[in-house]
Amino acid sequence: MGRADEAVAADKEARELDPRSVEGATSLGWTFYYAHRYPEAIGEFQTSLAMNPNLPGPQQGIAFSYLQRGMEKETIEAFQKFITTSGNAELASEMGQACQIRLPDGNA
Repeated sequence: MGRADEAVAADKEARELDPRSVEGATSLGWTFYYAHRYPEAIGEFQTSLAMNPNLPGPQQGIAFSYLQRGMEKETIEAFQKFITTSGNAELASEMGQACQIRLPDGNA
């Protein structure tokens, strides 16, 4: 609806009221993501994961944020962690093998 700034302000206020809320950090991360403020989204998702590294939601959010920033290696690693945290370690391994990144010097 074109009101991203209002959404960010509301979520920031909620975070200030309960700064130790993993849900609040995750919510603000998604709000930043949908506002196309990817560096800030990554920061909030990292905050969420520091509070609870076993949550798939913030891991998925950080993966999508890396993807939007063109950070290929980080995107793959984050998606692997997301899949692992969501309970499918075998799929994470297969994804890593299928999506190997080749760097300009030829190293993986």
